[in-house]
Amino acid sequence: MTKKTPEQRIAELDKKRAEIEAKLKAEKEAIIRAKRREQAKILNQKRKEDTRRKILIGALRLDQLNKPESVTLQANIPRKAPSALM
Repeated sequence: MTKKTPEQRIAELDKKRAEIEAKLKAEKEAIIRAKRREQAKILNQKRKEDTRRKILIGALRLDQLNKPESVTLQANIPRKAPSALM
């Protein structure tokens, strides 16, 4: 068995370092993708909740407009709706 020269050992260490750096880069990218997926889920959920809130406010508004006492309640809807629906 022949002894490796210092140049060969340096080349092997450089190769090993490059492999480790490639693995690390791949893992970082996987973490970033996972984080983006989770952020997208949160954003999507917020949009769904906002849409639901708007639909419920609209339904409340339509219900109030169809009632005979709607003239007196129309001014109160914007103040009542957000606290009742949130």
